[in-house]
Amino acid sequence: MAGLMISAPVRTLLSLDREIRRAATGSGARIAIVITAIASLGAMYAITLSAQPSARATLAALCAAVVVVLTVVAPLLTGVGDRGLVPAHVRHLPVRADDLRRALALIGARSGVTVFLVVGLALTPVAVPDVSPVARIVTAVIALLTVGVALAVSRVAVLRLDAASRTPRGRILSTIGGTVVAAAAYAAFLLLGNVSTSFADNTFLRTAVRVLPTGWAAVSSEAVDDGRWWVPVLVAVALAGLGALVVRWWTSAVSAGLDSTPPRSRTDRRRTTTYRARGPMITAIAAESRLLLVDPRRVGLLTMPGVFLLVGVVLMATSTDIYGLQYGAPIVILLTSSMFANSYGLDGAAAWRVTSVPGVARRVIDARLVIAALVAVVFGAVGTVLGRLVGDPSPRTLPVAAAVVVAASLATAAAGAVQSAASPYVVAGQTAGSAFNSRGSMTGRAIGWTLAVMAGGALLCLPGVLIALALPGVLVWLAPVVSLLLGGCIVVVARRRAVALVTSRGPEIFATVSA
Repeated sequence: MAGLMISAPVRTLLSLDREIRRAATGSGARIAIVITAIASLGAMYAITLSAQPSARATLAALCAAVVVVLTVVAPLLTGVGDRGLVPAHVRHLPVRADDLRRALALIGARSGVTVFLVVGLALTPVAVPDVSPVARIVTAVIALLTVGVALAVSRVAVLRLDAASRTPRGRILSTIGGTVVAAAAYAAFLLLGNVSTSFADNTFLRTAVRVLPTGWAAVSSEAVDDGRWWVPVLVAVALAGLGALVVRWWTSAVSAGLDSTPPRSRTDRRRTTTYRARGPMITAIAAESRLLLVDPRRVGLLTMPGVFLLVGVVLMATSTDIYGLQYGAPIVILLTSSMFANSYGLDGAAAWRVTSVPGVARRVIDARLVIAALVAVVFGAVGTVLGRLVGDPSPRTLPVAAAVVVAASLATAAAGAVQSAASPYVVAGQTAGSAFNSRGSMTGRAIGWTLAVMAGGALLCLPGVLIALALPGVLVWLAPVVSLLLGGCIVVVARRRAVALVTSRGPEIFATVSA
């Protein structure tokens, strides 16, 4: 009967959505998504229901916040096609905005996101302890209203993200956001899995999770049994008003997505930038930095060490320092070097400059060497500071950390120089979800160089670490000096080798990257 009430245009749009999703996501990926969602919900229920009664309401509200946030930011982890039907697909077709809105509303209501939200937020009425049946029913009603608001927000996120990801800057931001979201989700589950009753009974946490809309159901359950019926009424009115605002936002987003008018560009703006004379080295560094930042896949790989930093800090907060952050974040820096080297092969533009202009090869290699070293130093310094703040700030480990940062950063610089010349390849356009995958563009030689960089970086860190641990007093500061000398020698050799490779193999590189 419900199918008969759906108009033909809406039914056509629903069929189009199914075809788009079927073409974008394979059955294996869909099964993996379902299994991950079920496992996440099961872990939340197990953690909350096994806690002491005094902590269950707080844990349930915290889980509700995690569920809603994951639902809203989930589009960051998928490609454009995986988001289903969006206004851009029918922008140039004779489709009425009202029909598209009805279709998108039905798609959202029938999606697995709705089931995930309902099951996740049902934890609050199930987990609240020692409340009357009436209070539990009121809690369930408030939770359903929260599901509606969260679902509307998630649909707005899909539309806004899809519109942004169709621009170069939006694709880059989407890639970075996807890696950050994945790390944040993993960190949230680590914290949730290690949460204790005392942590859940913390006054600040109890207040914070109840101020959020996801915690209003728990507040309502506690207020009903105290005779304060005005609290759930006020909460229901607030959620209804919030939902109306979000629906209005969603309606305007659909209308904006159907608008085929290109955005206005101000071509008459006066240029106020003062151009300064820059040397050839600064010019080369600026050009190579732009090449690095305009490719979503390269940016995605470059943000992965930051993800490991975030996860490492969370692990240290739970008394598990498997990364050794307080000793100079060696694993993070080595990951930086391998990922950077693996994602920064010469592309067509760089190869053209190298093979067409005499003397440019050396400048390109120098620029990439400097950029690689700066990236590694930043990640190493940030990781070390975070590790020492969260973990053991003993002064004894500081020379070790300095030696590791220096050695691994110089190993990264050498890799950034040699990898571009030794194993050039075509970098295909990628989405946030496939930032780990080279789609066949990476050669076997590139994989070999990646492993060599990690092994070489680890060996280069070893002398400084041994000196810092063996020598007494101020002599321990010889460790970073030794690392600097050894690493500097390796960088000099790597630079000479890279320049020779690019100069001698210019035509071969150009043919490889232009294939």
